[in-house]
Amino acid sequence: MIRKKKRLIFFWLPLFFFTLSLFFCFSCSCKVAGERSREEGQKNRKKSVNTYALAEELYSAGEKEAARNILLDEVKRGGPEPQALRLLAALALEEGNMHEALAWLDRGDSLAADLALLYLDKARLLWYMRGDGEALSLCALARGLLDSLSAKSPSEEGFLDSLKTFAFQIEESLSEAFND
Repeated sequence: MIRKKKRLIFFWLPLFFFTLSLFFCFSCSCKVAGERSREEGQKNRKKSVNTYALAEELYSAGEKEAARNILLDEVKRGGPEPQALRLLAALALEEGNMHEALAWLDRGDSLAADLALLYLDKARLLWYMRGDGEALSLCALARGLLDSLSAKSPSEEGFLDSLKTFAFQIEESLSEAFND
């Protein structure tokens, strides 16, 4: 069992770093240029949550244009938050603009790729810690998320294919080790 875990470690480490480098390249090309300090990011996150709550209250009160302006400012300032994207899509749908609503929801695809990588990292860690089946279910969840994404450019398509292959290899190696 220890030999198999060592083989898995030597198998996973290069794949993990390869995926990490691909993810870094992809995220750099998709995110707004510039870096923020950690403290600034935490402040923006807290402000984002408060801003979203305010926008939701305005939306519920019928002040939809004010809610839209707050959300648009928030999306321009930082990365997209799922709640903000959903509310912007709802506002667009109420106006009958389905294409705009779809565009807002499409912006959430990068969040799904990030979440899939998070699940793969968690699966790897759980396997090292406990060696149980939860790691296998997380891999399946990550693959499902990745399968639901569609690429908008050839470079994104290559990146998604690499991630899908990586997730499949991880799931396959875990299921082999789990069955042994």
